[in-house]
Amino acid sequence: MGWVVCILALLMISSCSNEADLLLGKDMSKQEHLQKMKQLCAEYGWTPVEGATQDEVDAFLLSADYELAKDFFELIKNGGETSDASGQPERPLQITPLKTSQWGKTSSVLYGEHSSYIADAVTTMIVRYNRDELDVIETTVRSNPASTWLPNSSPTFKFKDNRCDIVVTGTIKWAFISRKMTMKAYIVLQPHSEIYKEGKITSFRG
Repeated sequence: MGWVVCILALLMISSCSNEADLLLGKDMSKQEHLQKMKQLCAEYGWTPVEGATQDEVDAFLLSADYELAKDFFELIKNGGETSDASGQPERPLQITPLKTSQWGKTSSVLYGEHSSYIADAVTTMIVRYNRDELDVIETTVRSNPASTWLPNSSPTFKFKDNRCDIVVTGTIKWAFISRKMTMKAYIVLQPHSEIYKEGKITSFRG
């Protein structure tokens, strides 16, 4: 019986050792993944959201897929491939005149589609304008993976030779990390009129 007890004891010790090795391996794997994600964030300029705890940031980074994150970061940094996302790039309507303007202004919606291998983003910009100047009323971003766009206040932009170039800055937030961004667009009017000719969002990148 003694040798049976010894064998059972050895088997139990071996089993416990294997379980401990597996747990240690998982812990090491998690730490390696976390370090890779932190290095990726540093490389692409992503920082923790203000007010987020380190535990929240680490938990999110541990849950994030590395390849998806890298592709999304690349899209956000370089803008990916940008194309016009709308079949109808113009949606004009006459609206209530602004207090600063003697005449009514026209509203149009500009669009952009930005894509990479895995990630993508669709941007929209509502603008209000007359022959001389343009105001940005709203900008939105729908992305995969899902993120939150926080735009800064924009100045009034001026037209030059029927064209107005628009730049909106802000922050893109993905869960507990964020990055500064710039959205660029333009709009062109028909000569000597306030009639829309063309316009779109040309880039959305960090």
